[in-house]
Amino acid sequence: MNLIHEQVSIGQALYPPKGVFGPKQLKEYQLFVLVSGNSILNTEGSDHSVAPGEVRLLMPGMQLLRFDEDRSSQQIWCSVSPDALTPAQRKRLEAAPRQAKATTRLLTLLELAISLPYGAGKDSPDLLLSLATSAILEYLHSCAPIQNDKISEPNPLRLALEYIEQHYQSKIDLSTLAKASGASIAHITRMFTSHLETPPMRYVWSYRARRGALLLQETGLSVSEIAHITGFQTPFHFSRWIKKTHNLSPRALRQSNWRPSQPLTG
Repeated sequence: MNLIHEQVSIGQALYPPKGVFGPKQLKEYQLFVLVSGNSILNTEGSDHSVAPGEVRLLMPGMQLLRFDEDRSSQQIWCSVSPDALTPAQRKRLEAAPRQAKATTRLLTLLELAISLPYGAGKDSPDLLLSLATSAILEYLHSCAPIQNDKISEPNPLRLALEYIEQHYQSKIDLSTLAKASGASIAHITRMFTSHLETPPMRYVWSYRARRGALLLQETGLSVSEIAHITGFQTPFHFSRWIKKTHNLSPRALRQSNWRPSQPLTG
């Protein structure tokens, strides 16, 4: 799926084993998020490995992507024209780290953009542009150093969210989240309820459902396979959560996003 605006391009693609994209002369700033598989990015003559759950900031210039040799790789990208950004924002991008963990907020923004109808770039250009620039700003925010010298430890909630992003395929319970965050079960539960307005385990299952929905929309994996790799106990459990979060069955969700005439692009 690829949503195009005159200053923005957002989409996702599934590459087969040994897939290659490029070399391509990139004219925009691009956030490259690897969802699954592995990728080696060659930029300015240097190779950089990108692992699942990481986001790479690509600058204008020649880019070449090589994907996992043994399995398929899924990516999400967000390209923004320099003209869509202010001089201050472009300056911050030039100084920003080139790679980081993809935050929950960034993934949510990109998933919101991808969920828009295919013609959104033409019918709702301001919305698509706002989501894309918000994704760029979230990347800059997540990479910004903490200015308060009194803060020596990361926020327990942030640690718990990062743990979920990295381990959602495995078994997670309240004890696991408490240990990962360095907080008690009662404290981490209060933080989820206060800041995210949801209990920790409900957030875990909702996050797994979002990851599963992406795989339904962009891969040919069966419901059973997707349920297994996203940490659900059974295909029925996965289907219940897809119905709860999208008001559609897994099959209906897949069919609603499948366009046989639309090639994969990246």
